[in-house]
Amino acid sequence: MRLMLLSQNALFLEVLSKTLDDCQDMEMLTPSPDKAPALIQAAAPEIIIIDETLPSPVIERLMKNACSLETCKVLLVNPNQNDLVTLSTRRSSMRNANDLLNAIIPPAMKDS
Repeated sequence: MRLMLLSQNALFLEVLSKTLDDCQDMEMLTPSPDKAPALIQAAAPEIIIIDETLPSPVIERLMKNACSLETCKVLLVNPNQNDLVTLSTRRSSMRNANDLLNAIIPPAMKDS
């Protein structure tokens, strides 16, 4: 699993890196947030952790690139408030109205 960790806060990066070091089969990428938008497409990480205290324009660029991936889980982590928001993305084609409905309520959930 490839994970991209994005922050300008060295302590935050160090704490999260140490926390995630023990995870098996995890490749961790820590580019600077300014260079990350260009790397997101090439690296195609399954998980992107973004420091929510980054400037809004930087977060917007990162989110735009994350949403262009076929699948990706994005965690917006605020180190000042110790909270996080998890966003999951899945890109698919919409051929008809049923595709939109299936994105809102996946078929597996309809059967429940």
